[in-house]
Amino acid sequence: MVDDDGAAAGAHPGPEARGSRRWVTGAVVGGLILAAVAIPLGYQALWGPDRAVPGDTPSASPTVSGPETPVGPTPSVGLPSASSEPPVGPGENRCPGSSEEAAQDRFQLTPFDGDLPDGAVSAWLCGDPNEGFTSTGGPAEALTKGVDELVAAFNALEPLPQDIACTMEYRMTYVVVVDYADGAKRLSGELHGCRAVSDGERRLAGADGFLATVVRLWEDQRAGLPAPTEAPEVCPPLTTLVAATPDDVMAGYVCSRNFGDIRILQEVPDDLLARMAESLKTDVGGEVPGMGIDDRGAFVLVDGWGSTISLVPLHDGNFAVDPGALTEFTYWKPPVDLAEELHAFLGPEPSPTG
Repeated sequence: MVDDDGAAAGAHPGPEARGSRRWVTGAVVGGLILAAVAIPLGYQALWGPDRAVPGDTPSASPTVSGPETPVGPTPSVGLPSASSEPPVGPGENRCPGSSEEAAQDRFQLTPFDGDLPDGAVSAWLCGDPNEGFTSTGGPAEALTKGVDELVAAFNALEPLPQDIACTMEYRMTYVVVVDYADGAKRLSGELHGCRAVSDGERRLAGADGFLATVVRLWEDQRAGLPAPTEAPEVCPPLTTLVAATPDDVMAGYVCSRNFGDIRILQEVPDDLLARMAESLKTDVGGEVPGMGIDDRGAFVLVDGWGSTISLVPLHDGNFAVDPGALTEFTYWKPPVDLAEELHAFLGPEPSPTG
């Protein structure tokens, strides 16, 4: 079977298979081509020319190429795997993390007839684990408020037309696990091609809108709860499906840009973190200019829930802001003294090679 990428079903999509959210023009940095406003859930080469595929071609089950287990308690970023059967009870995290063992299992959807039934008790949103900056993380806590609205949003999705042709623009997959007292239903969404949501048998339109609804439900739930008082360590994931805000960040780290070994390089001091958060409230806006990124690492700011804001250093002395997987990168131009201090904190840029 051939999937939307034109690859054999069951093949693991590598980093090059994941395209980009929009950003910069034609900058080549460290062997990484960034083109037209399009950085994805990470920083990598753009996918090649768009390919048309039949809309009724079933997508291959999402597969992952897992990074090393992150340090400390992180948001879950794995996909539920075949090894998770029989179903765990409601309340237990359905996203097993990004360990190599979990990543090797193909995600198994659970086909069912018709709509999702009533009576769901909770839901989980799982990110898209992958090596390096393309990794995305889901919330570490279950959704228990608004689950009926999530179910209704899925049931309202329309089937994709049988004759539709889908083009590959970028690749990101997410998974929603809906818990019932007697088991779970699993759904996967693709933010590429036809933006399809699949229950394992049907392909429905509207994966981006469905994800936006799911994220909003998590945000609404968190708004009514006290946030955890200690932020977890991260690296990876650098991008979370539910984004942090400058008002809520509690910790900051510099994460390496070694795609095979994303890890914490430094912790940001509290006074510097506070100045960063204040500037992010007022000094962010506009498209990122084509200045190119450097390879010293990225600042990742974290709130108590484990949601992140990633800040990528640019050669012009400023930063690209990745506030979340559903939004485009924006330009952060902090005050000159703060920008200089942040770049000094990262250390000297490596000498160009070649």
